[in-house]
Amino acid sequence: MRLRTVPVPAWVKECVDHWAAQAAITRGRLFRSVNKGGNVWGEGISEDTVWAVAREYGAQIGQPILSPRDLRGTCARLCRLSGGALEQIQLLLGHASIQTTERCLGTRQELAHAVNDGLPIRVPTPGAVVSIRKGPRCEGGARTSVAAVPGVRFPNRRAIEDTGRLR
Repeated sequence: MRLRTVPVPAWVKECVDHWAAQAAITRGRLFRSVNKGGNVWGEGISEDTVWAVAREYGAQIGQPILSPRDLRGTCARLCRLSGGALEQIQLLLGHASIQTTERCLGTRQELAHAVNDGLPIRVPTPGAVVSIRKGPRCEGGARTSVAAVPGVRFPNRRAIEDTGRLR
């Protein structure tokens, strides 16, 4: 069994702390088995208990086959929709590979509204004069050609080499 650290919002921590104080839980596992007499027993809850709780509450909302995996996927998608970084969601879910997280999220390339649509690049109007200048050297020593579009500043190679990123 893999141990995972799950960050929770401060308000959730406060609620759990309050609940634990009311239940007089000061050490050990937070989730525990309780018998019909209300007595705590065992070392915690089983995987079967988690499945039973998911199915019970799933049935109440019209989803009788709801599983813990469905809940993990929903949590991941909600995190992504609220602006969560893919790498952070990967860590939250405990995935070793970012590709696993992408599959879990159902990540697909959006072509109608591509991520690069918002780049601040202006295209010259048809018939505008566009000059060609020599660009940085490629592998093998050949130079690339870069179209110099009026009003658009292209990063120079030195700016990229000095800082490791564009200025």
